Amino acid sequence: MQSPKQHLVIVRSLCVLMLVMCLASGCRSASESPRPSESRLDRVKRTGILRIGYGGYPPYLTKGTRPGEVSGLSVDMIKRIVELWNRNIRIEWVETSWDRVKVDFLQDKFDIVVEPLFRTVPRASELNFTRPYTYSGYGIAIVKIHDDRFKTVDDFNRPDITIAVTQSVSSHDFVLRALPKAKLRVLPTGDLQQPMMEVAMGQVDAAFVDIPSATRFLKIGGTRVKALFYENPPVLVGAGFMIPQDDYKWASFLNVSIDFLESSGELRTLAKKYSVPYYEVVLRRFDFTQ
Repeated sequence: MQSPKQHLVIVRSLCVLMLVMCLASGCRSASESPRPSESRLDRVKRTGILRIGYGGYPPYLTKGTRPGEVSGLSVDMIKRIVELWNRNIRIEWVETSWDRVKVDFLQDKFDIVVEPLFRTVPRASELNFTRPYTYSGYGIAIVKIHDDRFKTVDDFNRPDITIAVTQSVSSHDFVLRALPKAKLRVLPTGDLQQPMMEVAMGQVDAAFVDIPSATRFLKIGGTRVKALFYENPPVLVGAGFMIPQDDYKWASFLNVSIDFLESSGELRTLAKKYSVPYYEVVLRRFDFTQ
């Protein structure tokens, strides 16, 4: 049988061991740790911190020179939501990349991604999205300015055509589905402009991108290239905030917030400020008695 002194030594040793293990694993305080089945909405209320993941998608979110220094339509939008909700909530910007965003999200590194994510079927199988706050097209082809070989999307579907795409973005998925015969040059996600630069330098025959990326590239120096299907993109889809599945409380709050910004006209003002397309939902009443 152990003496009281021996028992006390064992208890102290266990406490020291638990403390070392906690420090080694980087454990968080109880106020910051997630609780079982806790909504992100309740966690943000409890901790006073909203963690936002970002990869960079101008003009919706443009990275600055320092970590967490961001600007753009989506930044203004979420700041306005927080301002209307609770000014004491602090935003933490957590940098990620577009090829890691899903993994980081599932590892609970942030509560939301506010850059507009296209709502696609494969993505919806693992993550959830708010209602759209913007609509945009993808599958836009960028080719050399004097290249007249291509009239339709199917003209690119040839084994002698090399197409540059950014890994894991919507246009990458589009090319895989629509142009299985083409040769792909898949580029890392650090720079969404790089596929178009490959075209300008003559490294590939074409790049497939979305409308915002094409618009920005053509505006800042894309004089050696042109955009095909820009006015009539192959795919036009809504894009919203990325959020976790099964968190209906968080989704409901954010959807109501987007509805409010739309009905108040603030979303339209932001679209004009950042020169992005704005699609207004029109409600019509039909008389079925006639």
